[in-house]
Amino acid sequence: MKKEKQKNGELTREEKILLEEYKAAQDSAQHHDTLVWTVTSIFWAANIILVGTVLTAINQYKLKCLPFVLSFLGICLCLSVCAFTGQFNYIMRQKYIRCKKIEGELGMKQHRKLKYLRGQKKIYKFIMNIFIAIWVGIILYVISDPLVSIIFSLHLD
Repeated sequence: MKKEKQKNGELTREEKILLEEYKAAQDSAQHHDTLVWTVTSIFWAANIILVGTVLTAINQYKLKCLPFVLSFLGICLCLSVCAFTGQFNYIMRQKYIRCKKIEGELGMKQHRKLKYLRGQKKIYKFIMNIFIAIWVGIILYVISDPLVSIIFSLHLD
């Protein structure tokens, strides 16, 4: 794009369009970042409540299929939050990339000079893996409890 300043110091039509696009991209990126953490908070809270409910009553269920089904639901929650946040993060990154490009064209530095710390994604995945491990552990417990009973009853006969 040619950078042609008007003589009176006002922005050109192209610069005004780029600034509007920049504002829209910035707003969208912030919106998608908020969505990531809103969805994460809701799903993590739901997982914690579900884990607490299952662990509190796991030995009270006459039918062991209920903790199994709830554990499967917990794993589905974990996988869906990963899918949702992955999509939101992808959109957010694209918006910030566009902001950086516009900044380069207009001589701005808001995002181009920003240094990102690494590691947040690893911590996020670690927490998600903990949730999944808890659910798998509950499933294994539910499955193994009847098997252990069956095995011991066979040996006692």
